Amino acid sequence: MNNKKIGENINTYRKFKKLTQKQLADLIDKAESSVQKYEKGETEVPISVLEKISTVLDIPLLYLLDWTKQEFMNTVLGGIDNEFEQLITSMGYKLIYRPGTENDTPVTLIDTAEHSISITLEEIKELSHSTKSYLNFKIHELFQARS
Repeated sequence: MNNKKIGENINTYRKFKKLTQKQLADLIDKAESSVQKYEKGETEVPISVLEKISTVLDIPLLYLLDWTKQEFMNTVLGGIDNEFEQLITSMGYKLIYRPGTENDTPVTLIDTAEHSISITLEEIKELSHSTKSYLNFKIHELFQARS
């Protein structure tokens, strides 16, 4: 297991649940410094602790171990454009798609700090379309300037 990746996954899902490191630590009966070390990948997280974390965060244990399962949810089940998701990830953001009821907003956008917002799939699709259109425009503009 890759401690760094597991730590990133813990961090992402903790933010998704809008918990601080201290709150998560209290819920799993650990010190806040332990959660900080787990999230930084500085120490290996025992499987018993990973199980507690997955229970508290209400996610399958596999999601903490392997982010590709979440990417599958985003792409296949949520219909989120994979290339757009890679661009968002390269900018330090993560998308979490969760199927919900009609009143739920099924996508959460998490930034690199302690913030997250809930948005709809339509907003994600519009953001994706606008981003691609803008990039295409700027690239075309560069070609025109150099011709």
